[in-house]
Amino acid sequence: MEDFAEASRKLESLLKTRKELYQHSQEKDLEFSYGVMIVDKTFGSKSNDRSEAGLLFFAEGQIDRSPTGSCVSARVALGVHQGWLKVGLSEDNWWTFESIVSVPHEGNGFRGRAIKQDKEGVIVEVDGHAHYTGTASFIPPDLEHGDTIGKGFKLELAYGVQ
Repeated sequence: MEDFAEASRKLESLLKTRKELYQHSQEKDLEFSYGVMIVDKTFGSKSNDRSEAGLLFFAEGQIDRSPTGSCVSARVALGVHQGWLKVGLSEDNWWTFESIVSVPHEGNGFRGRAIKQDKEGVIVEVDGHAHYTGTASFIPPDLEHGDTIGKGFKLELAYGVQ
């Protein structure tokens, strides 16, 4: 597993220098890579021959338990580009994506299909199920007695900056 993690770190480092690879037709702030997915088309669901499994390394070597909607969208667009997926709403156009982590637990994969393709790219529909991995709570500052900084402050008072 460490070999895959090291390979994904090296690949991501190399790809980050190639800004021309990251293009989004509408959202320039989405033009980056957050991780690397290593895919094996022979290691998918036993009940579905239109599937593949992979392992997503992100945030400096962490492994995601799911294939993620972003990876599904990218893989569907790549499948259309390479010709192994077709565009359209047919049930035959769905492809199942799983994480190697989730394959033994049937029903934890996502599926995707290309519903439209134009000069700007491929529009992908993603369907699936994921389990919670955590929760967070944010408390508004006015709920905590005595917090005067949480209501805002001005830097020019402290540093003379406007």
